Amino acid sequence: MTEKQATVLVVTALDEIAWLLNMRGSDIMCNPVFFSYVVLTMDAVYLFIDNAKLGKDALDHLKDDDSDSLTSVVYHEYDQLGEILPSLIANTTGKIWISNRSSYALVSLVSNVSRISDMSPIQLLKAVKNPVEVEGMRQSSIRDSAALCEYLHWLESEVPKGNVTEISGANRLLEFRK
Repeated sequence: MTEKQATVLVVTALDEIAWLLNMRGSDIMCNPVFFSYVVLTMDAVYLFIDNAKLGKDALDHLKDDDSDSLTSVVYHEYDQLGEILPSLIANTTGKIWISNRSSYALVSLVSNVSRISDMSPIQLLKAVKNPVEVEGMRQSSIRDSAALCEYLHWLESEVPKGNVTEISGANRLLEFRK
């Protein structure tokens, strides 16, 4: 943020918020994300979320245990972003970094002069993988490739018999992948 002279970063992508906070949710089926917004400043993290969804474990996870920490988490209700963001913007001297993929309602709160619309720094950081993650992806690809080979072998022998439907084939592939 310093490099871009930004003092506020508005994060609206749910996967980036989950990654940034190292938290998972279940608001969207089959996606480990939760409805929220995050606004980062140089001295605070503002989390806009349905506070009823924050259990003790989540609050403990976000609690600032480091007395030397420069940031703290400030909680607001999910629907308060439109009310609070303008005051945060008004009280900042630097630029505001907000993705151009954010909603028009939020992007329009930031003037063109003070807006940075580049790719989110969180998106760039998510792309960097450590050796354990790289090895996990490699092993996962090997397992999936083996399952796909087994499936293709099964498919070659079963299709001529006329017993394979799209659904039975998909189910069989799922079995091989388990």
